[in-house]
Amino acid sequence: MKPGPRTQPASEYVRAEQRLAEVSTWAASDPVRALDTLDYLRPQIAVDRRAGRFDDWARSTVVDENTGEPVLAARVLESLGRLAGVEVRYPYANAGLVHTYGYLLSPSATPYGTKRARWTQGALAHAFGCDPHHFQPWRVPAGDSLLGRVTACALPVALGSRSEHVLHRREDPDGHGGQLVTVIWRSPGAGPAALVYSHVTDGRVRLVTTFPVDAGVDALTRFAGLAPAPRYNVAVDPAPSP
Repeated sequence: MKPGPRTQPASEYVRAEQRLAEVSTWAASDPVRALDTLDYLRPQIAVDRRAGRFDDWARSTVVDENTGEPVLAARVLESLGRLAGVEVRYPYANAGLVHTYGYLLSPSATPYGTKRARWTQGALAHAFGCDPHHFQPWRVPAGDSLLGRVTACALPVALGSRSEHVLHRREDPDGHGGQLVTVIWRSPGAGPAALVYSHVTDGRVRLVTTFPVDAGVDALTRFAGLAPAPRYNVAVDPAPSP
């Protein structure tokens, strides 16, 4: 029997996840080969470039705030940047590029697991009310993209047009005249919630990142009690040093 629209063979997921994990271990030494091996990356980035989707995203650093170490090598990020047509001044680049395709190729482990887990596992997709495989890049059909799907889910939350299921919202100054906005949003019936983080400058809302979070009362209280500060690897300096 053919799998239904909300299912996928376990072996398919295992093979695709293992392939990503393997490629990420050697991508820094041969990024062009890595992009060729994961044959869905180039077409998706090309779709995003034509659609101008990177304009909806702010800037980020690849230096992880938890570990203090880069999660992506310069050669990989620069190769991605050339494909996307966006500036890379390592360790800084477009947040959409870093947090989607960059994270897929990141070999780094963090206290919260691999960077790519938000896309390859189903928690974040479920939080947004989508099928668990919605963000899995190998399942994105031709003409669509991982970044396109993420932007479509997260940007309306950041803009406030999906405000009916907001669990928490806060605005903090970025220190340069802009605002850093955190929204925790959960689709009805979902377990985890989606944290959507954006940077507002010159009246424009640009996404920084999104990932699944606990939606329990204690967790929301902790978020509310955080001191104002740039988070989640956002780059707020208008002209950071390369």
